[in-house]
Amino acid sequence: MAPTLETPRLRLRPFTPADLDALHRLDSDPTVMRYVIPPRSYAETEDYLQKILKNYEDPHGPVRWCLEEKASGEFAGVIGIFRLEDDTDWEIGYRFFEKFWGQGYATEALRAVIDFGLRHRKLPRLVAVVNPENRASYRVMEKVGMHFERMAFYYGNDVVFYAIYPNPHAALVEELERYLRRIRDIAPELPLAHTWREGGPNAAQILFHVAEASDFWVRKIVLGHDRPRDRAHEFVGQFSPEQIQESLEKALAACQLFRQTPVELTAPVTVVGNHNPSETFTHWTVAKALTHVTAHAAEHFGQLKAVMPRRV
Repeated sequence: MAPTLETPRLRLRPFTPADLDALHRLDSDPTVMRYVIPPRSYAETEDYLQKILKNYEDPHGPVRWCLEEKASGEFAGVIGIFRLEDDTDWEIGYRFFEKFWGQGYATEALRAVIDFGLRHRKLPRLVAVVNPENRASYRVMEKVGMHFERMAFYYGNDVVFYAIYPNPHAALVEELERYLRRIRDIAPELPLAHTWREGGPNAAQILFHVAEASDFWVRKIVLGHDRPRDRAHEFVGQFSPEQIQESLEKALAACQLFRQTPVELTAPVTVVGNHNPSETFTHWTVAKALTHVTAHAAEHFGQLKAVMPRRV
């Protein structure tokens, strides 16, 4: 059986026989299937669903998930990992009902499935083939870290061939991710107004700061953003529990992005000065930057845990 995967807005769960009618509505829609295959008949959809269910018996075989929108519980689409037509690679593919297009759902789902395929299945790479006219899918592939490799011919069509490889240095960011998850888990129990010293930051400000700093550094490494960090907002006012959770989820998403993107640990990291945009630092490597931000998160985790209410 395929595992259930979660994203902020989607649940990726195994199919059941009860999904037949919803799956047929999706796969018989000409707009949805425009760049996939011709729309399926009900009988064809029934055969396809049986194949999906049969494949669950093989823990190393193809797997397809039903995409559910968490907020509504609606059947939103399909995503899966399966063998490419010539059986040389593992391919990733998806489709959504039109009402879910243009809202970032595809990017969200792909990141979860890429993580499953590369980190849990330990696949050597994942590929995707895209119809040259389907420019929206180009953008999705690039957002999730897939790289253009070549033009190719599959499924009777010219296609754009994308691929993504495991990050051999993903373990380096996993320690940071563990601390961020621990901080996220204890955040709801913390007295957010607690202040460490007179005039100093309170717990809410520390929570927001460690999340924002982690997000900044990891995205800087992966995406090369050349903008100064605006830290002024970190130490003014109060932050709601919702803002804190949102910032921590954003930092965790950045860690996932790192795991999916090949990064050279010895590469220099150019950091724009926090207070003076003309001030830059080029002497840090990716490894040193990640070590720094992880130590930062560990220190703050210790501070926050120390003020947790005692359980009676």
